[in-house]
Amino acid sequence: MAVFHFDLRHVRDPQELRVQVLGSSYELGVHGADGPTGALVSNRALAALPDEHRLAFTHFAEVDDGHFAEEEIRWVQVVRPTPPDVHLDECVLMALHLPEAYLRAYYRRRFELYARFSVDELRHHYRPSLRRKPRVHSGKLAALGVESLPEDADEAIEVLLQARNLVNTDETEAAFVIHHPNLASVQPATKTVVMNDHVFPDPDLSEIVQKRGVAKLL
Repeated sequence: MAVFHFDLRHVRDPQELRVQVLGSSYELGVHGADGPTGALVSNRALAALPDEHRLAFTHFAEVDDGHFAEEEIRWVQVVRPTPPDVHLDECVLMALHLPEAYLRAYYRRRFELYARFSVDELRHHYRPSLRRKPRVHSGKLAALGVESLPEDADEAIEVLLQARNLVNTDETEAAFVIHHPNLASVQPATKTVVMNDHVFPDPDLSEIVQKRGVAKLL
């Protein structure tokens, strides 16, 4: 089972909510007052968060990982059921779940790029406004208080991959942004680059880089 963690502090009556993936519905569980414990904190990204941000994830759901077996983009939604005469449930939180293979390849390329070149070389050839080599490689994790990743690249990539399963309002906003006609795509590889280089970039990359276009970054 894939375990997702949700920040639902902004939602009234969260006990009514359900998690939906590909038409299947799953119950929400509630984290204790001390936050996720035991097996539920096995998510490396969640464990890397400062207490203030980790405790913000109030709920969790165990979702059939068969939904994510194929290399396809999936939507994970937290919804409030509506009356029978209303055709669409009320969505209160959602996330774009990118395939692991594409994300892993994306991060591997980025780590190799930053390890190969100096900051000056990176600025000259790839990232004109780079302030320093990225320490988090994720705007999402940076916003959640993470200041650096493990030194080992493989361990760092595992943290980045497992951050997919942390869903909050920032993730929902990013999901709306990526629907913009200039950013929309059904290709997982392109969607991965758009999300991580343009919508949720590392804070050490400036907005100038974000606007240079997907083709340059693929």
